[in-house]
Amino acid sequence: MSSVVAPSPAAERRLGPGGDGNRWSLPTDGLPVFEHVVVDREHRTISCELFVPRELRVLRDHFPAAPVVPGVMQVAWAVELACRHGLASGPLRGILTAKFRRLVFPGMRLAARVESGPAAGQCCFVFELDGEAVSTGRLQFGADRD
Repeated sequence: MSSVVAPSPAAERRLGPGGDGNRWSLPTDGLPVFEHVVVDREHRTISCELFVPRELRVLRDHFPAAPVVPGVMQVAWAVELACRHGLASGPLRGILTAKFRRLVFPGMRLAARVESGPAAGQCCFVFELDGEAVSTGRLQFGADRD
């Protein structure tokens, strides 16, 4: 089963306020193709394969001669998975940790795992290529503040 390129309404609501007070949003062509999605509600984990299409808009500018997926886009993919499948509660409040251990190029097929973190409102993610971590992180979600 595959899902393609439109951010879920949940992710758009939960990405949090931008610098101008507006909500951050993902570009409509900023998502990879998520395949073989498995949601384990008991253990609060999501695993899937993701394919990075060569046509992602963000790749045109980062960098045209040798496109590389920006780390912030990889974080957005984790947010999308967490929001779409109910692991995130409230908007994204922060990136607690993030490590980008290897460049991600168009055409790559990665294994993705997102799971509930060690504290309330946290999610951890890892994207792997051939069993080795490409990027990892821990995200903090929380209730809207007025």
